[in-house]
Formats: sequence, structure tokens, C-alpha cells
Amino acid sequence: MDRSRRTILDLIRGLAALEVLFNHVRDFVFVPRLPQASLPIKVFYILTNYGHQSVVVFFVLSGYLVGGSILAGRQEGFWVRYSVQRLSRLWIVLVPCLLATLLWDTLGWHTGGAEYLKGGLNPPILSAPEGHSVYTDLVTFAGNALFLQTIAVPVFGSNAPLWSLANEFWYYVLFPILWCGMRRTPA
Repeated sequence: MDRSRRTILDLIRGLAALEVLFNHVRDFVFVPRLPQASLPIKVFYILTNYGHQSVVVFFVLSGYLVGGSILAGRQEGFWVRYSVQRLSRLWIVLVPCLLATLLWDTLGWHTGGAEYLKGGLNPPILSAPEGHSVYTDLVTFAGNALFLQTIAVPVFGSNAPLWSLANEFWYYVLFPILWCGMRRTPA
């Protein structure tokens, strides 16, 4: 793939990630729905209302870009490079995210945010925990760091969107396995 096409796809993927972020922030900071609002507020809500669709766009483009690198990768040492690139790309986001979640949830428990962390504010805050316990123990932290959230451990703390990093990791693992399984010659 030529560099300009990849740059455009990376730009679209980045915009999709920002839309997801804005959607979560909007639901956390502002009232989720405003029946009576001014035109600028309505425009803001319309522009930040595509979180789910943007997750799909992000995953499809990521699959295309990563899948293309797998299909093109026939040189020696490819699988080691692929594994290192995928893990570093995910851990550079996940580890700071887990540490920030631990910090913010701990501050929340000790500064009056217990009702939020116990799910008592969902609704009206749609991105709040959904009435379950918030797990911040070492086993849950380690399980999330190994991309086992929603598989073997719950998501860490109040950070429900961590499910997406587990999904992304397992897509990175399963696609090459499927590709190798469908090939007639060994990889």
C-alpha cells in the first residue's frame, strides 16, 4: 500500500478513536440527552453521538491495515516483529491506562465518588459503572495487562472500555492463526 493511502486510513482511524473519546467524555461530563437545547448544543450532541459506529470503523480499518501487513509479510523474522509491534502498540496504551484507572478510582473512593463507582449514577451518567463492584485488585490488574478482561477477569476498575483492547489483542492473535490455517504452504 502506498504511503499516502496508509496516511489517509490512519487519519480516519485516528478520527474514529477521537470520536469514541468525545462520546465517552460527553456522556460522563454532560447530560446524556437534552430534549430542549439550543442549536449549537444540538450540533455538539449530534457530532459526538457516533461512538459505537466509530469503534466499528476503527476495528475494520485496523484489521485491514494489520491484515495487509500479515499477507505481505513473508520475510524471515516477520512473526517476531509482528508480535513485538502489536504488543508494544497495545501495552503503550494499556499499562498507563490501568495505572491512571487505579489512581482515579482510588481518589474517587476517598473523595466522595463511591456512589459513582458502585454504579449508583448509571443512569444518568451512561458511561458510569453499571451497578457492579469495581475490581482494582492485583489479579484483575494482571489479567487486564495480559488482555484477559471479559474473558477470565472483569475489566479493571471503573474503566469499562478496556474490553476493546482485549478484543483488539485477540484479533491480532486469531487473524494470523486463521491465515496460516488456510494457507497451503507453511508460513
